Amino acid sequence: MDGRHLQREIRRKDFRESLKLANSIGEIAESQRHHPDLLVSWGRLVVTLFTHAINRLHENDFILAARMDELLAAEVSGRDVPGGSAAAASTRPDAGSSPAVPG
Repeated sequence: MDGRHLQREIRRKDFRESLKLANSIGEIAESQRHHPDLLVSWGRLVVTLFTHAINRLHENDFILAARMDELLAAEVSGRDVPGGSAAAASTRPDAGSSPAVPG
């Protein structure tokens, strides 16, 4: 743990659901003009946040992490997230997710 990254692993039921969530996070990232590293695989999405220009965490990383938390909470409650994809709210979590932790 070097304190330069936030990383979160989110489980899904299959590749399609992982990709759908990655696209929803991508929409939020575009609206924030701050882009995470996304690793999409079968049943899993790993999101890594850090500011590439300074190779460490910046306030923008925490803002984007909070928006991701809102998206995931909206999935559970079935509500839409302002600035996010309407389709994202219909994607229900399968096996939950791990919290964002410095990585």
